[in-house]
Amino acid sequence: MEGAPHREAGLEAAFRADRGRLVALCYRLTGTAADAEEIVQEAFARALERPPADTERPWRPWLVRVAVHLCLDALRRRRRRGYAGPWLPGLVATVDGEAAPGSETPEQRYGLRESASVAFLLALEALRPAPRAALILCDAFGYSAREAAEAIGTSEGNARVLLHRARRALAAYDRARF
Repeated sequence: MEGAPHREAGLEAAFRADRGRLVALCYRLTGTAADAEEIVQEAFARALERPPADTERPWRPWLVRVAVHLCLDALRRRRRRGYAGPWLPGLVATVDGEAAPGSETPEQRYGLRESASVAFLLALEALRPAPRAALILCDAFGYSAREAAEAIGTSEGNARVLLHRARRALAAYDRARF
């Protein structure tokens, strides 16, 4: 395992560079800071235990894919368990500072902050896990349909359908509330 020190150095750099963005993504997907932190830690643990075949490539796409799948599993478990009463998201104070590394305009920063608002997280609960992931990846994080499809593990066409359905469901949610 002569590549292990190089791989671990790359993973450590990815941890420093991508951890905040992954936590922000997982928070928006799960709605709870504790779940988001746990999922990000699990994604990095999996990277150490079972790294991708090509560790020379950037870690971010692989880490996003693993984190999204872990979030989808967590959302499915939550749906199966059920919950008596209205679900409320767990608020996190650090989303602002970590949500948008590299955002350059106030509009971009505000858009990412707003995407983690309580109202938005409550509206997301109306969505099934896969459309929720497509919506967050594309609308909150600026992923293309192709990138979202890779992260979710589906075709680009299906990612577009998931995104369309998610937007339609949120519009119906808004109409029903107002």
